Amino acid sequence: MNVDNSKIDPDALINSKYKLLKYSYILWAAYMMLAGALLLLVPNFLTELFSFHTAQDGWIRLFGALAFVIGAGYAFILYTKPNNLIIIWTIAARLFFFTVTVIAALLGWIEAKVVLVGLFDLVNALWSTAGFVALLRSKKS
Repeated sequence: MNVDNSKIDPDALINSKYKLLKYSYILWAAYMMLAGALLLLVPNFLTELFSFHTAQDGWIRLFGALAFVIGAGYAFILYTKPNNLIIIWTIAARLFFFTVTVIAALLGWIEAKVVLVGLFDLVNALWSTAGFVALLRSKKS
């Protein structure tokens, strides 16, 4: 597969042609950083909000720290010069997370309602894909 690995000018992301991609990354970064901070600092707030089992160990806090770092990484990608491969990889990562969430629910490893959390990953990945396709089409014209 031959993928153009050209850099995307961050100033171009302000252009209306690129807003779809830009806003999907802004929303995703904010979501991950907020959810990560809440899981790290007050983990049972989110578990109770979604009627999940109360977290009793430190793993949920470590997951929160990881989510926060991932969100910060997405924000960093947005404000540096992201290239096409990074964008493709981040879309694939969100689709992978959703797929694993569904499989884990089907196997009974997690509560089925956790798939609703993964649904946000799916919707945002599709949104980013639409924005990326629009960006590629605008480069050709």
